[in-house]
Amino acid sequence: MGECKGHSGDYLTYDCYTAIKNYLKKIKELSTVGKEYLDEGISKMSNKPDDMTEIKPIFTELATFFRGSHAFTTIGKIPTCIYVNYLLNVKLRNLHYYDSKYEFKFFQDFADKFALAESRNTINSCNHDMKYYDEVKWNRIKTLFTLYDNFENFISSIKDNTDFKCNDINFLRNDFNVFIKKHDGEDDKLMEKLIIFKDLLGKKVLQINGNCQNEINYFQSPTKYLQKKNQELEKAAQVAQEKQQRAEEQRRTTEQVQAQERRAEEQERAQPQIHQRTLLTNSPKGEQIQTFKDFSGRELLLEAQGRALEISPSKRHEGSQGHIFRDTTRFTPKPLRHDQESLEYPEEKTEGGMHQPDYRGSNAAPKEGGVSGILSSIS
Repeated sequence: MGECKGHSGDYLTYDCYTAIKNYLKKIKELSTVGKEYLDEGISKMSNKPDDMTEIKPIFTELATFFRGSHAFTTIGKIPTCIYVNYLLNVKLRNLHYYDSKYEFKFFQDFADKFALAESRNTINSCNHDMKYYDEVKWNRIKTLFTLYDNFENFISSIKDNTDFKCNDINFLRNDFNVFIKKHDGEDDKLMEKLIIFKDLLGKKVLQINGNCQNEINYFQSPTKYLQKKNQELEKAAQVAQEKQQRAEEQRRTTEQVQAQERRAEEQERAQPQIHQRTLLTNSPKGEQIQTFKDFSGRELLLEAQGRALEISPSKRHEGSQGHIFRDTTRFTPKPLRHDQESLEYPEEKTEGGMHQPDYRGSNAAPKEGGVSGILSSIS
């Protein structure tokens, strides 16, 4: 059953209220087994009111309602407990217990003890939904349920009456408009139930007489409540729109960053590859200096040519026999004249003056005091 589906708050909708009321009304008296649970529940209560004898009929009626398993399991546990608590407030007020809030602890305790006696657990106990209604809450919930009762009686009386006149609904419309105007802007949950009731009332009346739309239109709506809800909806829509805009900006920013990264990668791949080699040179002071030399492009080709010449096998000179050219001087990409200048041999000083080393291609040993280890002459 869906009469109480989606219930919230202390107020019941018209369909939910009438479904629970009409079901519990069918339970006329407590069964023999129910009476045993009643006695066991009362006996195990932690505390009992002083006037237990006077108010025991209330405990008996509560036990009768608690035995209505269909209402609890099918229609809804919480809505059923709310309705039972409403009836309890009615009974207590009839006994002039207007200010005895403490009395509810006895009924809450009994709800648990009866549930334990019946099913050995408190799953179906109404403990948490049994409470005292103050005057404000009591007047609101009592007026709402009275409107429900009056409308149900009205619909039942004219369901088969073909002479139904549209102005017959005016008595209910006046009470409805006064009630909704009085509490508009004060109790949102109450306004929600009244809006649902107004829509349902119009549908049921029009099913009986389709010419009563004008009379239905005179049932007022809670303008303050609706204005508040519209503002909340507009604010929620604005927040959602701003959130969407931020997400869109973030997406565009991410795309721009990714595009920049892709362009940077493409530019890097388009750059010519730079080949560097470590070059060791001697400073004027004789210190060895490590530098990086770029051999990309043209100089890379010269380096390759120089390396090929350097690693070529040694050759004998046509005019010299037994003398092998072992000079390890590298061929560099410098001009030939520069290489020739670097191969000039300095004069050697002797006791008798300047001596020019003998580079002739002979096997004679060098003079005493001459340069040792002179290379063989080059023809």
